[in-house]
Amino acid sequence: MRFSTRTRYGLRFLLRLALEGQEKKTVSLASVARDEGISPGYLEQIVHALKPLGILAAERGSGGGYRLLVEPRCIRLEDLFVCLEGPLFALDCLAEQPCCERLGTCGLHWFWFSFALQIRCYLRTITLQTLLDAQRHREETVMWDYTKAVHDHFLHPHNAGPLADANAVGEVGSLACGDALRLHLKISDEGVIEKAGFETFGCASAIASSSVLTDIIIGMSVEDALKVTNNDIVAKLGGLPREKMHCSVMGQEALEAAIRNWRGEAPVPHAQEIGRLVCKCFGVTDAQIIRVIRENGLTSVDEVTDYTKAGGACGECRNEIAEILAAELKKGSSDTGKGAVRKHLTNVARMQGVTRILGESSDILKEGEKATLLDVDGLRVTVHIESGEKKERLSRLESRIRTQLEEDIVLLEGE
Repeated sequence: MRFSTRTRYGLRFLLRLALEGQEKKTVSLASVARDEGISPGYLEQIVHALKPLGILAAERGSGGGYRLLVEPRCIRLEDLFVCLEGPLFALDCLAEQPCCERLGTCGLHWFWFSFALQIRCYLRTITLQTLLDAQRHREETVMWDYTKAVHDHFLHPHNAGPLADANAVGEVGSLACGDALRLHLKISDEGVIEKAGFETFGCASAIASSSVLTDIIIGMSVEDALKVTNNDIVAKLGGLPREKMHCSVMGQEALEAAIRNWRGEAPVPHAQEIGRLVCKCFGVTDAQIIRVIRENGLTSVDEVTDYTKAGGACGECRNEIAEILAAELKKGSSDTGKGAVRKHLTNVARMQGVTRILGESSDILKEGEKATLLDVDGLRVTVHIESGEKKERLSRLESRIRTQLEEDIVLLEGE
């Protein structure tokens, strides 16, 4: 089955509107025609064909163009294909008024009807928002500033693949979560890692982290290998983007799981460690969160997400992560030699300081956005942010408040 250029170009046009719609902009047909290599006249025909759906608004004048009238999540591809392509039947005999004289005796009619139905059912599950999210992900992936070492290990990974003679295997992650690593080790009777191999499902950072991990540990004793941390992996790669640090943590956890397996211990992954489940989306416990905070000196909720992925999906657990972080920072401030220069304010002084900083943060909050202080409970400060980019705004505000007021404050998002 082949789809017409009208459908293909129509999808490209609507995706462009969805992308520009994030900034509430109208899009001229001339700019789309120029950027997408489509005839302006043909685009006019596509716009005319889409009118029955009622999803477009036209604005006249010098700065005029088109914009979406409805949210991308409400625009199903099934409706777009039917509008631009027609009924989506592979054969004429499936139309509302079939023309086939063998319709009553044809043994294949059920097959072709089911085939057409499966196509429509699939398109019914995809919206313009799905395409928009995929485009954003592609752009973010292209934008990562990877080091040469990451590029080399990704394009030419070392020790990739399983080991036939492995006597230790550690597995962490989940395909459902987007990243998974299975580490294979061949450990001698003397406890030396002679060989290492890996199987990774994930991004370039996950593959590169797994590759460099095998280079690090081959030739090491088990005792020395257990001292390898995610920071060693990152250092060997010359750094990782902040949002990809969880890939190095996954390598460290897989190594520990493999050594547990070699020792005959229960293969309990970190996601099932003794502890309270915090992030249901990625199976992250408070034990994992506390561990990465302590080992990597994390000071913000966004950093915890970068290292564990916790809070990176639905976001419902971010306030709980913030509370764990605040408790850990409070412990750290009382350690000997630490926190001697930290400021400790009363709740009233803290409230006054936060209110002042929120009022002076017009450079962080765009026009029309607002941050309102809701509650101050020790170092846990709750604010409500009226913005479409709450997570990014919250992170920047938290950083400013820590710099100007108290280092251990944790900002929570309230309703």
